Amino acid sequence: MKSILAIGHSTFDTFLKVDQDDFKMSPKFNEISFAAGAKIDVKEIHYGVGGSSANVAVGVSKLGLQTYIYTIIGNDMKGMDIISVFKKNNVNSIYLRTDQNPTNQSAIISYDTDRTIFSYHHERQYSIKNFDLFQDYIFIGSIGREVKVLYGEVAELNLRKLGKKVFYNPGGRELKFARDEVLKLLPHIDYYIANVEEACLTINPGLKRDQIEMNDLVKMVSDLGPENILITDGDKGVYAYNGYKLHYHPAQKVKLVEKTGAGDAFTSGLIGGISTGLDISKAAQWGNLNSSSAIQSFGAQTGLLTIDQLIELSGFKK
Repeated sequence: MKSILAIGHSTFDTFLKVDQDDFKMSPKFNEISFAAGAKIDVKEIHYGVGGSSANVAVGVSKLGLQTYIYTIIGNDMKGMDIISVFKKNNVNSIYLRTDQNPTNQSAIISYDTDRTIFSYHHERQYSIKNFDLFQDYIFIGSIGREVKVLYGEVAELNLRKLGKKVFYNPGGRELKFARDEVLKLLPHIDYYIANVEEACLTINPGLKRDQIEMNDLVKMVSDLGPENILITDGDKGVYAYNGYKLHYHPAQKVKLVEKTGAGDAFTSGLIGGISTGLDISKAAQWGNLNSSSAIQSFGAQTGLLTIDQLIELSGFKK
């Protein structure tokens, strides 16, 4: 059994589904608006645990990996709720830390087929200096703008030479506030996983999706150091590049309920596929299937698939 350590923040998520009649949408400016001072009725409310590393940890645990989580949360009720979710999903919390600051939280306002996320994140310092990293895989998700210590330690340890595979998904805060540190980390990464917007920000903060061809985008990211590039493009599908060949797989056609966590579900499926020996193209298809299942439910972890379900849906054997 392969083992993995997921590193990054966790959040307590509240999903609020509102009626289409209670907001105005401006497609031209990609904006929605609610009346000032209005009291908006909520049709549905759902709760869950989020954060890229928390979602990936639960996702890969469902796929049979021995899973550990290094996350820092508040010593409060929301933090305790997060710990209970990890315990329920067989995610080992021996690396988990608590502090006296509030646990990260998000309120996701869901409308029509999209959503707007309001997030509270307390900046926390992550360090693996004193960790016994016996795991086969390391996943680094979003931790915020305070990345210099952790990223420097990952580079110094040279985990590739230790025979470990490093999976990395840069978050928006990292790319906005610590892009230089991101670029220093990339030569030490085996699998770079991002959506198109994140990939463009990695190359150039001013680069837009319609200004570059996908072939060029994956090769430019690859030139920064990662051996394998995975770029998700929403309902268009996913691109997988292994250094010499670009694979494309269209997204599954399913009924969208809520898309928060779709990228994390993709990452979980991808890592699960790699752990069973699938090549990057087939592993990306597992990611696609897992993501398609996740967006059919509220909550980033509710619709995650098991390894038996992925094998059945894909036709790929262990």
